[in-house]
Amino acid sequence: MNLTRVILSFLMCLQISASGETINNFEGVIEYSGNDTEVLSLEGPMTITRTRIEDQDSTCYRQEPYEEEVCGNETRYRNVCDWRPGRRVCDTSYDRVCRNVTRYRNSCTTGPSRNVCTNEPGRRVCRTRNGQQVCRDIPGRRVCRSKPGRSTCRKVPYTDRVCDRVPRTRCRDTPGRNVCTDVPYDEWVCKMVTKYRSVPYACTKPVEVPYEVEVNHVHDVKVKFSDVDSIGAGKLTVKVVEKDFVDALFENSNDEQSFIMLEKKTEVVSDEETEIKSETQVDITFGNLSKLLAPVKAVVEEVSVSRKGKMKINSDQASDFADSDIEVVIVKEKDNEVHFAKTFKAEDFNLSSDNEMTINLADYGFKKLKTFLGLGDIDLKVSLRVVVAPPKGLHLPIKDSLVKTHEFKVEAD
Repeated sequence: MNLTRVILSFLMCLQISASGETINNFEGVIEYSGNDTEVLSLEGPMTITRTRIEDQDSTCYRQEPYEEEVCGNETRYRNVCDWRPGRRVCDTSYDRVCRNVTRYRNSCTTGPSRNVCTNEPGRRVCRTRNGQQVCRDIPGRRVCRSKPGRSTCRKVPYTDRVCDRVPRTRCRDTPGRNVCTDVPYDEWVCKMVTKYRSVPYACTKPVEVPYEVEVNHVHDVKVKFSDVDSIGAGKLTVKVVEKDFVDALFENSNDEQSFIMLEKKTEVVSDEETEIKSETQVDITFGNLSKLLAPVKAVVEEVSVSRKGKMKINSDQASDFADSDIEVVIVKEKDNEVHFAKTFKAEDFNLSSDNEMTINLADYGFKKLKTFLGLGDIDLKVSLRVVVAPPKGLHLPIKDSLVKTHEFKVEAD
């Protein structure tokens, strides 16, 4: 605490220049020592611009009425009538008229069935058995069969209802009448019109007049540190620029292992005539650089692609690709044609227990690779571009590249 007071006193002494002018910018330094929070209070004079309302001489205008003769064409209307003689108007309508009509249909009856008999004469039947002809006589017989009765038909009358649409003309007489309409025409008219003109007069108007005033500025800076992996080291320099703006710069002493994410928010707590109080909240997070760069540092040993689009990526560090994007580009080596290109999230791949990443590219638009008659090999150039997104709120750029490209030549199986 004593060291902080010494630093503040030294900074306040620096706020007055040799010419006696006020220096608005004053700053403080916080060394990170492993604490989760730190508070720094900065105080000093600050010259700001305020405004006040003053009445100043000015020119005002009032609207004064006056009469003026104005001439011009005006559209007017006159009533014009035409006599239309009477006439006879006829309309044709259709009535439904129905009547009974006698029609005929066939009515048939069948008589009783009857037996018809015929006499079959006797006949001699011979067969050869064991080289000898054996004959026998079959006597004649009477054969009868039944025949249906005769069908008798006659015309039977019946009554049917028939309807037709019969036209009927109806006429009515329309008497003669006058048909009147309003017809527009232009007429030159002059008349007196009230108009207004602006008349100046002397007056005073309230205006905002800027002026500079020196006030005491108290600025409290609250710093919150987040260091999950205990790799943070460095110091934070806070510089008050305006009452509502603070410049914060963290000097990272361990940039080989960590990177800095910094967010800040400033608000004016009170703005009195002689004193201004402001607060700034600074959040500093120490990110693990090795974890961030793990996807671009990982080594890919082998890549294979089938003709149907099944891709395998072999890497002993397959789990390190988490939280990265992988752009897959497959080019046919024969004609240098891009056959497939798409960017995936690492979680789109299936990770097996033996560090093998697999994905079915056919689910993402991969078209089956074909050759003439299905013969011959298909040589491919496969590019894997691993991209790590920059952390949100990154304070200073990271020296290492966040992109790594792996190139392979494979034969589609």
